[in-house]
Amino acid sequence: LTVYLGFATQVLAFDLEWKRNADMLTGRRWLAAAALNGKIYAIGGSGGENVVEEFDPSVGLNGTWTTNAPMPTGQGV
Repeated sequence: LTVYLGFATQVLAFDLEWKRNADMLTGRRWLAAAALNGKIYAIGGSGGENVVEEFDPSVGLNGTWTTNAPMPTGQGV
């Protein structure tokens, strides 16, 4: 799969492939996820109602998950 990103002054092309990284620490479904500053955040969900985990792909061979402070109220489905 080749992805093309177009900007006002340049076009970037790169190939993507699926790769298995570290597993999340808390198994859950229907969670929210967001990316910020090169990290991915997994938030709430069924089975982890107030859990917030952070994935850093730059740590170790396959990245690493850490548990952040829990949300004050659960956000499960």
